[in-house]
Amino acid sequence: MWITTVLFRRHVPGRIFSGKHRVTMNVTKYQRKRLNENNQRIENNKELLSYPYLTVSEEHSHAAARNNKERTKFFDMVKRKRNLGKPVVNNVSSSPTPGLLQHLNVTKT
Repeated sequence: MWITTVLFRRHVPGRIFSGKHRVTMNVTKYQRKRLNENNQRIENNKELLSYPYLTVSEEHSHAAARNNKERTKFFDMVKRKRNLGKPVVNNVSSSPTPGLLQHLNVTKT
């Protein structure tokens, strides 16, 4: 009985993931498959990046083609979009229902 417990027991003293008698994790086929897929994806990206879309001269002067009018139009649109979410302060007299809160104005009669 003692020999079976000794032989079938997997006991690692101390820290189990470091040292001479450490427990190592088995590599599964799914981990190997995922590693191969990631390596293939990295190779694909490197291959795509090795062929540039623009030449060096085109890349140097690509922003100079835009004139000032288009640039100001673009930044005006960006400012307009940025201000869309801000709350608008409404005047009570210009509201669509002017008599809605009239009962609260007891001192203004």
